[in-house]
Amino acid sequence: MHEPGDAAVVVEGGSSGEGSHEPSKEAPREFVEDIVVVHEGGGVVHFLLITYVPGDSGNAAGYVFRRPVGSDEPAENILATNDTLRELWCSPQGHVWATSSTGLVWTSAPVPWTDTMAPDLEFDTPEGGVTWRHTALPAQAHNDGRPNPSSVWGTSDDDGDVYVTGRSRGGRILRGSARRGFTVAVRDRVAALGVALVEGRLFCAAGKGGVVEPTAHGPKTLRDDIAAWSVAEGEGRVYVTQTPGEAAYCELDLATGQWHRRYY
Repeated sequence: MHEPGDAAVVVEGGSSGEGSHEPSKEAPREFVEDIVVVHEGGGVVHFLLITYVPGDSGNAAGYVFRRPVGSDEPAENILATNDTLRELWCSPQGHVWATSSTGLVWTSAPVPWTDTMAPDLEFDTPEGGVTWRHTALPAQAHNDGRPNPSSVWGTSDDDGDVYVTGRSRGGRILRGSARRGFTVAVRDRVAALGVALVEGRLFCAAGKGGVVEPTAHGPKTLRDDIAAWSVAEGEGRVYVTQTPGEAAYCELDLATGQWHRRYY
C-alpha cells in the first residue's frame, strides 16, 4: 500500500549472460494526493486524504489524519487503508465515521461490530493508537451489489443516529448507530449528495433534483430550480450550497418557510 508523500520505486533483477548486470531502477511512480474532506470538532481537525495513480482515482487508497485546530504541527495518520474512503464525519463525542465506495462504514467509536475482513482489504493505524471497526452496508435491492455511499452525517455515535446516503437506482438513505448497525430508512429515489436533520425534519441536497424532504407520503421537493450541492443545519434554518462556481447560497427559514439567496 502506497504511503502518502512517497514515490514507489520498481527494481528489476539482472538478466542472464556473461558479466555482471546492475539492477535497473525505473523512475519513481508518481501518485496524486488529494484532501477530499475536512471536519472540525472538539478542538481537533480531521481530514481525509486519498492517493492514486493519475487517471485511476477509482482505486485510491484512503488515509485519515488529525491535528489540533490552528496547528501547523505534522498531522497524525490515524488510519491507512487500501479501501476507497470518500466521506468523513466527526461525532460530538470526537469519534470519526468514514464511508468508502466499496460499501463499508468505518468508525473509531466503541461499537460492538464484528469485523469481517475481505481477503484483499488492508488497513493499519500508524499513529495515535486509535481502534477502528468497520461494517458493510446492506446490499442494493435491485442487484444485490455493494452500495456506493455519497455522504455520511449524524447526531451522535452513542444513542443518536448516523445517516449514510447513496445514489443507487435513484438513491436511498440508511440510518444506523453504533449499537444497531445500518438499515434502509428511506428508499424514495432521492439521489442525495448530503443530508441535514433540523427540528426533526430530514433535508436532502439532491443535485439537479434540488432540495428534497423525505416524508411518510414520499419525497417532497422544496426547490427544483437550483442544483443543490450540499446541505447543512442551522438554528431553525437550513443552508444549501449550489453547484461549484455559484458564489451564493440559499437559506430556508423553517419558521416562515421563506427562502433567501445570500451573496458574499
